[in-house]
Amino acid sequence: PIIERYLTEEVVADWFEHFVEGNVKRFALPGVNAFNFMLYNALGGGGIASLRIDPQAKAYGQILLDMQLPLPAAWVKENLPEQLPAGK
Repeated sequence: PIIERYLTEEVVADWFEHFVEGNVKRFALPGVNAFNFMLYNALGGGGIASLRIDPQAKAYGQILLDMQLPLPAAWVKENLPEQLPAGK
């Protein structure tokens, strides 16, 4: 899938750079066309040890969903024509 090409460990690490103090690892979930990302050292100790507002990272998935990825115009035109402005 095209998302595999653009949603890389590096892109996610850059997006979460204000949280992550370690590496980011992407795991493919075959059969469901999904990924799981492990953000190492991103919880400030986690659970009751963390002083962060979201010590168990429940909101991180929502933060990731807010990310916009660049897509080639030709791919969008071919696969998502209804997303293009009228006349394009």
